[in-house]
Amino acid sequence: MRTRCSVSLLSALVLCFGTGCFTPILDFGSIGQVSPLVEVRVSGDAAAKVALLEVSGVIAFDQSSWSFFGGQKPSVISRLQEALDLAAADPAVKGLVLRVRSPGGGVAASETLHHLIKTWKLQTHKPVVAFLQEIAASGGYYVAVASDHVIAHPSSITGSIGVIMPGYNLANLMDRFGVEDQSLTSGAFKDAGSSTRAMREDERAQLQSVIDDLFSRFVDVVDEGRPKLDRFAVERLADGRIYTANQAFESGLVDEIGHMDAAIDRLKQIAGVSSVQLVTYKQPGASPKNIYSDFSNRAPDLPDLSLISLGAKKIPAGFYYLWPAAVSH
Repeated sequence: MRTRCSVSLLSALVLCFGTGCFTPILDFGSIGQVSPLVEVRVSGDAAAKVALLEVSGVIAFDQSSWSFFGGQKPSVISRLQEALDLAAADPAVKGLVLRVRSPGGGVAASETLHHLIKTWKLQTHKPVVAFLQEIAASGGYYVAVASDHVIAHPSSITGSIGVIMPGYNLANLMDRFGVEDQSLTSGAFKDAGSSTRAMREDERAQLQSVIDDLFSRFVDVVDEGRPKLDRFAVERLADGRIYTANQAFESGLVDEIGHMDAAIDRLKQIAGVSSVQLVTYKQPGASPKNIYSDFSNRAPDLPDLSLISLGAKKIPAGFYYLWPAAVSH
C-alpha cells in the first residue's frame, strides 16, 4: 500500500507539472541550501548566557537525504561544530546544555562528536551538562559522557554500550532463485562478512577482533567520563543492554534524574551564575519558543519521491555504536 501511494503521488506530481494543473511556488534554487547559524534568544535577558545545543537522530558524517527536488541535509556533526564555534567565540556564554536524543550511529562519527565536546571544554574551560531525553543510547551515550554532568529525563532510555556490525546470510535465498556470487577478491578476508555466503570461522574471528577493539575504546571512554565507576563496573554494565533512567542512575551511568530545567539549573550552579539568558544557534528566521523547542538545526525533510527509496530502510554496512531496535528498517 505504501509503495502504491508513493508511486501515485509521484505520478500525480509529474502529471500536474506536465499539464499545468498548478503553478509550483517552490524556489528550486534555494532548496538544499543551508544558511549559517545565528544566535537566537530562547528566554531570559541576563548578561550571562547558557547555550542550548542538541545531538539528535542517527549520528553520521553524511546525513544527506537526496529528494526528488534535490538538496542535502547537513550532518549533525557539521552543525554541532558550527554551533560550538559560535559559543566559544562569545565570552558571555558560561557553558553548554547538550540535549541528546539519539540511538547512536557510526563508530567514527560518535567518536568525533565526543571529541568535539571534549575539545570545546578544554579550549574554553567552561562546563557542559548533558541532558538525555527519550532515547540517548549507545553512540548517543558515548557523546554524553564527554560532559561534566549527565542528567537523564525520568522516562529516558540509555545504555546499549557496545558495538554491532549488521549482516545477513542470503545464500539460501540466492540458491532458490539461481543467483550466484561472482565476486573476485585479492585475499581470503577481502569479502569477509559478505551476505552472499555463510561466514567462515576464521572470518568470524577476524571481524570479532575488530568489534572487540572498538568495544574496548567505548569502555575506555565511559571509564574516563564516569570517574565514580571503576573499569570493572563499566565492563559489567557494558553488555549491550539498555537502561531506564532509574537503572542508569542506580548503576552510576548518569548523575541525576530530572527535566530540562534541572539541567539548566545544574549548569548555572557549576558555572557559578545565578541568572542567565538562554540562547541557541539556528538558521536565520527560526525562533525557538521555549526550552523544549527543537535545537537540532537539521534541514527540514523534503518529500522523498525517489522510487529507489520507496522500500524499507536499512542500516549501511559498517561498525556501529548503535541500538538497532530504535532505528526504523
